[in-house]
Amino acid sequence: MESPDFLFFKFPGEGSIIAACGSPMGIGGSLRIPAFMCGLFAHKPSCDVVSTHGLTFRTGEEKNTMVVAGPMVRHSEDIIPFLKVLGGENVAKLKLDDEVDISSIKVYYVTDPKDPKVSPIRDEMNKILLRVVRHFTQTNSKPELVNFEELSYGGKIWRYWMTQEPDTNFNRDLTNREGELNSVVELCKYVIRCSDFNIAIMFNLINGLLPAENEEWAVETTNIIYNKLSTLLGTNGVLIYPSAPWPANYHYSAVLRPWNYNLFAIWNAVKFPVTQVPLGLTDEGLPLGVQVVAPPGQDRLTIAVAKELEKAFGGFVPPFEM
Repeated sequence: MESPDFLFFKFPGEGSIIAACGSPMGIGGSLRIPAFMCGLFAHKPSCDVVSTHGLTFRTGEEKNTMVVAGPMVRHSEDIIPFLKVLGGENVAKLKLDDEVDISSIKVYYVTDPKDPKVSPIRDEMNKILLRVVRHFTQTNSKPELVNFEELSYGGKIWRYWMTQEPDTNFNRDLTNREGELNSVVELCKYVIRCSDFNIAIMFNLINGLLPAENEEWAVETTNIIYNKLSTLLGTNGVLIYPSAPWPANYHYSAVLRPWNYNLFAIWNAVKFPVTQVPLGLTDEGLPLGVQVVAPPGQDRLTIAVAKELEKAFGGFVPPFEM
């Protein structure tokens, strides 16, 4: 999981200032959602490369965590230098300086994971993903459409692994660990407009009151996804995956469709590195994009594909004339 704040809804504050050219780059925290909505590149690294020290109450010594920080930038060429700074000596394990032959990368893609909780993928999002596939048809061996049932459970397995995060208590964190919030009381306070927290917090509190996911099922499903994709992609394959059902939506409208986050959450749960890639704008001027996924340790492949797609599709488009 990228975000150290454990919220369902990510607001693109840093993404906005980078897209507006008010800052050259930023560190997330929440990476792929703001990057997608603001037309930026972002890279969620393999876990245990960038220290989590200082992310909320973390010491950096936590084990088996989904939490990871990474770079958010306007140009793909900035990802690797920035990642080297963030990861220090740990970056060596990613072999980022090894040359990648883009024409030899095996490309797989998913158009719709068929998660019943995710809104239908709109035509403009499907078309841009298929344009990416067609691009690699010209330069690589024929991309292959893949899908399997377990991909539809992304949100459920993410929800389980959230409960396994080390030293995490959302209700305590909301009080800066000076106490512990009572979910029912806080929800009642929100109804009568006396709460200090917003609707996103309320959804998280409700989520905490719902029945837990079955542990045996969640662990087994996670392992199936991990093993199937690791075997399929190997050390020379990437998966092109939808970023969202539609382009950036109005502020707070995400609260009506909280499970669309599942398209991002699945890669947190299985701890795969992902590069979010901008692919131009819709007719209404909203950013388009896809996620490029690879097995742990293969970050250089997703970054190389991001560079290729920037050449082919133009990459970042500023929201004003430069």
